[in-house]
Amino acid sequence: MGRTVRRVAAAVFAGAFGLAGCGGSDGSFVASAEGPLPFDDVLATAYSGVVAARQVAVDDGAAWSALWTEHASNAVAAPPPAVDFSTQTVAALFSGVSGGCQRSEVRAVEVTSVPSVRVTYRTTAPADSGACASAVTTPAHAIRFDNPRHLPVEFQLSGGLDAEPPVLGDTVGMDCFAAGCRADDAATLGGSCYGYYCGAGFAENTGGDCVGDDCQSGNGKTVGGDCYGARCKAGNAWNRGGNCYGEGCTPGHGGTTSGTANPTPRNMACILGEIYRLRSTNVQHLVNWSTPVGAGCQRVETRDAGTVQIVPVAPPSPPPPSVAVTPLPPDPWDPENLPKCPYTCQAYNPASGTCVGAPHNWC
Repeated sequence: MGRTVRRVAAAVFAGAFGLAGCGGSDGSFVASAEGPLPFDDVLATAYSGVVAARQVAVDDGAAWSALWTEHASNAVAAPPPAVDFSTQTVAALFSGVSGGCQRSEVRAVEVTSVPSVRVTYRTTAPADSGACASAVTTPAHAIRFDNPRHLPVEFQLSGGLDAEPPVLGDTVGMDCFAAGCRADDAATLGGSCYGYYCGAGFAENTGGDCVGDDCQSGNGKTVGGDCYGARCKAGNAWNRGGNCYGEGCTPGHGGTTSGTANPTPRNMACILGEIYRLRSTNVQHLVNWSTPVGAGCQRVETRDAGTVQIVPVAPPSPPPPSVAVTPLPPDPWDPENLPKCPYTCQAYNPASGTCVGAPHNWC
């Protein structure tokens, strides 16, 4: 179903918060017994203060004010848009912490035969992820629509990504920011993952790092990714395995050099809280990198927002399903993987695919 929306003039204020005005000359919308409903954007931003992914339906002023306060917690914003909750409802999508400019947006609103109001949304990502690979966003999209009968609201995802996702041949893989998420594989640098139980991306060159208890770094043909968190596993590589930082962590195996283990316990709840709140991924330079386990999160001084309180991110319960990372293919130059030559004085050359040093008579 195509998007049905009544467009009105928008007022944009600081912090990239999109705010729409009233719909129609009297601020009302056209009602519908069953079928499509027109709707109007009241919020469209890439940087919301809501860092957890969720869908919310709001049908009273107090809840709308509270939600707007949470949304605007990371910027100086105008008051919430005016909504007449005696006849209207707000539906809001918060994508959570996202990498690669991925976001969710409402595509259609309709009254069903139940009766209820169905809000259909899609997840989109740019076909060219290169410009967004290092971006960390918290997208949000909210709409208002006529609902004089105060019907219950349900949300429905319309399939998968609406635009082409990054392909495995991309130079840099897309990062991910959520518990149990899986970052993208890539040609040069695998995507990194930030969340409990997450998995990083494989790369022909360097595997992606992972941050979070029980996470897995990406394997890489040249260098394995580092891992940060209790019981985390660093990436393996043909050359150098990744290092690990956390209690009970496992360093990566390397054909030339294996990684090292640094088993100091880390306060992962505060580390992830700082990453999600400030969009900073330079892990060992975070203020909360040195916060003791069990202690409260340290506040962070920022140039733009002043002192910021970091909210700890608790691990999910129950744990999400295991995330599979791309295994490291066999190293063609590893003697253990080379074909055996007929003579002991010969050696197999993977570049030519032949045995070299053939004897004239015998070895």
